[in-house]
Amino acid sequence: SLFSGSGELHGLFIGNPQGFASDRAMSFGLIGVDLDTGSVTDDTVRIHTVNVVNPKVTLEVSANGNNLQALQKNVAIRTASPEEEQTEPKEEKKVFISDIWIRGTEVTVAITELGGRSVTVSVPDLHLTNIGSEDAGVAASQAVDQILAAWGNQIAEAVTLDVSVMDLFK
Repeated sequence: SLFSGSGELHGLFIGNPQGFASDRAMSFGLIGVDLDTGSVTDDTVRIHTVNVVNPKVTLEVSANGNNLQALQKNVAIRTASPEEEQTEPKEEKKVFISDIWIRGTEVTVAITELGGRSVTVSVPDLHLTNIGSEDAGVAASQAVDQILAAWGNQIAEAVTLDVSVMDLFK
């Protein structure tokens, strides 16, 4: 609820860009947030916990790249507007996040050139602590970048170490 500082989002679905076979790039069973409501008007919003449960990622690889790269490129294009580039940048809200849990990640790797053959890999849970500093926080976009980088590394390691991914090429 707005006044308790806790909230949940169930069933978030992010579609694939055009040109990819799967309709889903990512989906999330649950995203939960618990924050200090007294800090919302401060310079730094203090977030106690972020829980991401059962994210499902589809990594569709083709000769032209992959769907996650295409999605990232589309987001960058849509978020950059010529008007914003010419004006002074707004100061971004800062956050301090005590705990982030990403649990139950599954990645489906599909290779287009191999007839769309795929394999699903389970990724170990990820726990991050102290994103930003309690005093000064960190820009919200930098916090997201740190979280996605750590999660991306966790996914890449799981996919490269899973023998079943190599079986796709046999």
